[in-house]
Amino acid sequence: PIELMAMKELEKIRKKQEKKLAKSNGDGETPLVEIPREDVDVRTSAATYAKRQITGQMNDFQKFGVMGEWEKPYFTMDASYEAVQLEVFHTMYQKGLIFRGKKPVYWSPSSITALAEAELEYKDDHESKSVYVSFPLRGSLPSALEPYAGSISALIWTTTPWTLPSNRAVCIRNDIEYSLVHYNDSKKYVLIATELLESVSAIVGKEQDQEGDEEGTRVLPVPVTVATIK
Repeated sequence: PIELMAMKELEKIRKKQEKKLAKSNGDGETPLVEIPREDVDVRTSAATYAKRQITGQMNDFQKFGVMGEWEKPYFTMDASYEAVQLEVFHTMYQKGLIFRGKKPVYWSPSSITALAEAELEYKDDHESKSVYVSFPLRGSLPSALEPYAGSISALIWTTTPWTLPSNRAVCIRNDIEYSLVHYNDSKKYVLIATELLESVSAIVGKEQDQEGDEEGTRVLPVPVTVATIK
């Protein structure tokens, strides 16, 4: 991130100032010079670094024969650009399109900063950890499920368990049939997509029995479509 480069630039300035003061003192001792850390100092240093990099890139592009409006370049840190961005943001705010919400943010422990999606590199051989989680159903239920109210949960599967604390609802579809499953060692019922019963049962290590065998998993004869679940 450019902020880190700005801090390095400020660190270089600090070291130069220390050497200069050490020579002027003549006693061989190096005085301590604190690096400026005010926001305005970092932003100023970041802008200076960015302009230097932009100039170098523009020169390289021109050497390669790339055509462009080099006398009128496009900078996101220009005041005119920022003004237009603020106008667009204000228009979106007036239309009710701006809201505060929650989302996972990629974080770099080594750089101590948030990362953009474009800054991420993925390991090709990485295997994501997955988890099955049951969400208790609250509120009113369709008549077919009312006898089991208070004991029903919807089973979900995710490879991003760190997002679970911010979950607000479970997505459902009205064109999928769901089955209510009961394990004989529990008084809890789980709502699962019917076509996934076999694969889920294999993972949890229990053999399903749609005939109603009490020794295995019992699928209750309650055909439930998602559209009826509130």
